[in-house]
Amino acid sequence: MNVLLEQEFQRRGRVAKTNAELAELTRDYNVNKLIYEDMLERKEKARLSMTLDIEGQGVNYKIQEPANFPRKPVGLRFLYFLLAGPILGVMIPFGLLFAYMQVDPKIKAVQL
Repeated sequence: MNVLLEQEFQRRGRVAKTNAELAELTRDYNVNKLIYEDMLERKEKARLSMTLDIEGQGVNYKIQEPANFPRKPVGLRFLYFLLAGPILGVMIPFGLLFAYMQVDPKIKAVQL
């Protein structure tokens, strides 16, 4: 009985080892299959592209107008910043003072 029990334990170990090896081989097979299918798809696309290129039926572009550079830049120029700087520099302090006078109840303006 002990001999049969020992043989079953050995067989169980071999079965587990075989199942692990089968799982690893199946995983490797699936990965290789996906890579092969991807490469086959790329090969077919390349063959189709070459065939269309040889026949002249592929995507062809024709330039209608030559490229040209604009004479003036688009958007805000330095002149606008140069003019807006002093104006905002004067208006912002007066605006802050006016807002402070509206909010602070201690400062009263004399009404005429």
